[in-house]
Amino acid sequence: MIYKSSLHSYRELPLRIGELGTVYRYERSGVMHGLMRVRGFTQDDAHIFCMPDQVESEVGGVLDLTFEILVPSVLNDYQISLSTKPEKYVGELSLWDHATSSLESALQSRGLDHDIDEGGGAFYGPKKFILKLKTL
Repeated sequence: MIYKSSLHSYRELPLRIGELGTVYRYERSGVMHGLMRVRGFTQDDAHIFCMPDQVESEVGGVLDLTFEILVPSVLNDYQISLSTKPEKYVGELSLWDHATSSLESALQSRGLDHDIDEGGGAFYGPKKFILKLKTL
């Protein structure tokens, strides 16, 4: 709503938007693992809108920030995974290929080992690198 309140131009790209939001989820009755999951938590959510030639540098910036802030303080044991185009997807194959190669290039240029999760992306685009805790 804030973004739609005025006119914008492609010249403003990249546009970086982030927010902290509280999420609540309800477990079905009788689910055993519900005791190990919290009902409410605050998560960060961010989106970057950019031109195709800006993808790699924007992803690189996110990686740099992640490894500057999170890895030293919280994520000392992590795994990076790049999820690619699923069987059912929307959009042009050339855009998928460009997005996937941009994400992979950003990881490789930083010397970050990563797994490829073939077909594990969302229907609308490859999932960017995912940091997963191996242990808590």
